[in-house]
Amino acid sequence: MKKYFSKKFSKIQVLNTILSSCNESKNTKDKLIIHTATGIYQGTLRDCHQPDDINIKDGDDILTCFEKLYISSLQDYENSDDIKDDIEVSENPITIELEDVDIITSMKSIHVPFVVIFVDQIIGISIGHFE
Repeated sequence: MKKYFSKKFSKIQVLNTILSSCNESKNTKDKLIIHTATGIYQGTLRDCHQPDDINIKDGDDILTCFEKLYISSLQDYENSDDIKDDIEVSENPITIELEDVDIITSMKSIHVPFVVIFVDQIIGISIGHFE
């Protein structure tokens, strides 16, 4: 399976580390704020890790199930004969996963349990919280 690297993703991880340290020392509730063309996402960055075992187990949350199913289907595709005939579209597949997310748009604000954002959609990042 291909490995990808993104400087933008690395900056988000570093900012999240700083945020975690600040929240521990100051006992605040600041969150990671992601700015996109469609709105502002405020949430907690989920720890990213490649699961060693791609079998879904009792107790796996929805994002873990999503990641395991994605990896499994990608591995199946990469090991199939179909890959030889397909033309790969150049894209950046790197994503970040936020949990406990508030999405603020020009129309309204909504709360969702999680969101997956492709890093190429990110305009800016910050730390803070909206009331």
